[in-house]
Amino acid sequence: MIPHNTNYSPAEKLIQTLSAVIGVWNIPETVKKESESHPYRREKRKEAKSKEFGLDAQAETEIWQRARQRIIHQEIGRQLNLDSVIKKSTKYFKKIISDKPVDPDWTTKFFSKVQDISNETIQELWAKILAYEISNPGTISLHTLDIMGNLNKKKVRIFQRAAALAFNGSYILKLGDVSAFDEFGITYDDLLTLRASDLIYTSDTLNVTFNHIVHLDETPLIFGKRRFKISEDNTNITLLNQVAFSAAGKELIDALECESDYFFLDKFIEEKTKLGFVFEDC
Repeated sequence: MIPHNTNYSPAEKLIQTLSAVIGVWNIPETVKKESESHPYRREKRKEAKSKEFGLDAQAETEIWQRARQRIIHQEIGRQLNLDSVIKKSTKYFKKIISDKPVDPDWTTKFFSKVQDISNETIQELWAKILAYEISNPGTISLHTLDIMGNLNKKKVRIFQRAAALAFNGSYILKLGDVSAFDEFGITYDDLLTLRASDLIYTSDTLNVTFNHIVHLDETPLIFGKRRFKISEDNTNITLLNQVAFSAAGKELIDALECESDYFFLDKFIEEKTKLGFVFEDC
């Protein structure tokens, strides 16, 4: 169980987490000056001239100035992206957060991924991930950060649509024998995209086993904000076909808190009721 400290404010936790990494983007002037006079840089200048690159002193100075301006422009943009995500994250903190520190390696990798994200919508998702990990350290893996970092806007939209169909934050229960969910915005090509992105498992023939609670003859399911019981006569085990989210997919479902598609749930209950299943809201 994750320890909690109700007196530990989200702002304090955020500052503590950032402090271990903030030096990466704030190089002291003494280090910059030392870099200017470093023997390696002087040697590279000599090497360029020895290879007859044709750089006179003025041209070399101009190139250095342009390179410096490019780097400054790039780093300012990155800092603005970081500042934006950090600011956005503050609205996603829960009232109670863990007092366990965030792994510095996680924080370093997180900011290396976020620094080049300028799209506001994608920044919101990264902000949710930051707030979720600070609130519950150790819940978002480094592998999941790598996967998230490889998602573009299209892939994110596909994942959010798929997550909207998730039961128990882990799988999509199939309607009949179909492998896709076109009616709900998820085509078979979309599923292939999610598989290639390591967000769902690759098999079309996976199923989930429900062991009924013996004394109640029921199995609890959670779909968004609804919690209900599913039961079936004359059996203690129920097998249902599923599309299973990977470990990374499940972590992102929890962190991003995607809205559930209750029309899909209604359709699922309607279909399974015809097959003899009984549903009861908890």
